[in-house]
Amino acid sequence: YDFPQWKFSLYFLETPKPESISKLPTTVGTLESEKYIWTMPDNYLELTHSWDDPADWKANNGNEEPHRGFGHIAFHIESDDLEASCEALQKEGVHFRKLPSQGRMHDVAFATDPDGYWIEVLARTKGGAALHGTSLAQTMLRVVDAE
Repeated sequence: YDFPQWKFSLYFLETPKPESISKLPTTVGTLESEKYIWTMPDNYLELTHSWDDPADWKANNGNEEPHRGFGHIAFHIESDDLEASCEALQKEGVHFRKLPSQGRMHDVAFATDPDGYWIEVLARTKGGAALHGTSLAQTMLRVVDAE
């Protein structure tokens, strides 16, 4: 959705349940699709694109001193082989800060988006919740002196 008067766009990333897919609106910009956007029943991620970003703009990803705050978002993927899934993502051009074979934690990977924000990638635990496909798992924030 574009908001030209404020020079930004909103994008929504949702993984609908299989039984919901046939009920999804098919035409963007209709009253039906707008109602769905604002009443989505499942987890979703809202992304904002500011149109006036200068060419030399650099995101503060929240993982660099002295401005540590936002950590990352995480997604569960439907896979028995996290390493193979990461290799497939690399072939599609995804950059990784950490692969499952690196470091002490072998059940997690960290990719980055084009602005440098971290994205944790986890394989769904065998025998875990019966969720479908890829789904938003968590958001990690650092809080100092929460009181």
